[in-house]
Amino acid sequence: MSLHISAKTLSTMAAACARVTPSKSLHSALTSTLITQSGGDISLTATDAINSLTMKATSSSYTMDTDFSVCVDSKKFSEALKAMPQSNDISLHTEESESAASLVISHGKSK
Repeated sequence: MSLHISAKTLSTMAAACARVTPSKSLHSALTSTLITQSGGDISLTATDAINSLTMKATSSSYTMDTDFSVCVDSKKFSEALKAMPQSNDISLHTEESESAASLVISHGKSK
């Protein structure tokens, strides 16, 4: 998977999803954001199970590979994006090791 999108756009989308999800839950799915890239669009979806509130943000992206879906911790993802400069594009890709897969967020030389 490889995805390129405006840093400001992705940061805004992630922050909106992070505001919806609870900060703590017994189920990690409730504190997560689902990132889906399909047909040139990226969607971030998060749900607050307590109030049945769902946030879905969609934007156009520049993708290099096939469609994908991945779940990330809403708060950590939003904080990582806030720490990056809001200019230019961000690149998302996965790196797999023997034990697990990781989502890598790149902005220029920063990871």
